[in-house]
Amino acid sequence: MLVPEFAFEVEHTTDVTKGLGRLLDLHRSGQRTRLFVILPIDKMGKFDKEIARSLFRDRDLQGKNL
Repeated sequence: MLVPEFAFEVEHTTDVTKGLGRLLDLHRSGQRTRLFVILPIDKMGKFDKEIARSLFRDRDLQGKNL
């Protein structure tokens, strides 16, 4: 089975929460895929707010390459 080594969520026109949810699904799958979020600076506040939510905090994703 092929497993991606890296996954990128590019936040340009999509909702930050939905993008993080997609990455969380990959994380939960147990694959060793390195996860990254690319977003414009004006979405950083929303990103910080969402990543601090318990859904993501409990997964130990903060401060890591998502």
